[in-house]
Amino acid sequence: MKTYDDGFDLNPRLAMAVGCVVIQWARVEAVMQRLCVGILGSSGPIGYALTANLGNRSISEFLGVVAQGTVPQSNDDHFPKELETLVAEFDRLLGLRNRLAHNTWPRSNDEERVVALVARFKGKIRLLEEIWSFEQIEAIIDEVVELRDALEIFGERYGFFDGFKRWADEQDERGVRPEPVPVVDTKRSARMQSYLDSIWEEPSAGEREKPKSGN
Repeated sequence: MKTYDDGFDLNPRLAMAVGCVVIQWARVEAVMQRLCVGILGSSGPIGYALTANLGNRSISEFLGVVAQGTVPQSNDDHFPKELETLVAEFDRLLGLRNRLAHNTWPRSNDEERVVALVARFKGKIRLLEEIWSFEQIEAIIDEVVELRDALEIFGERYGFFDGFKRWADEQDERGVRPEPVPVVDTKRSARMQSYLDSIWEEPSAGEREKPKSGN
């Protein structure tokens, strides 16, 4: 693996913390998608076909409308308030997740804090620095996990996952599923590899070499 001296060694604790936020958030998204499928009263494959390309904001807006309207399972006075509370928490944590996942992390401030470089584009470009403590990031991880658990409890209480479970059980009854394979291209193209070979020397002792001169 090539490593380059860019003036900042990636803090392993930071990498693990931000990575954990992203992974746990993906689990929240999966529950939210199942919740939408259940609210639509659809079977697994049809529901997923409808919701597969919905982004986080679209799902949030959809559930917000549901909270203000009426669905068969919502003849419980607590349903709208519960769903509104969950959607509001989803929106709050989504903003924090996006900040952590998309910030640039140029350096560590000390062993307990890191500095993030944030670009703002409102009329003119501004570069701002944010200082995050690991305690803050780790607290966000806990809150994301708590949201996922709360969404699971909510969906179970109102039976929104029943259709998905029936579909999953039907799939299991048909026999052992084939081993999953990656659906993305994980191999670098020959063209890209050739380009990299043309601009970089093989690094020595983990140091970045200067690009070759075009002359």
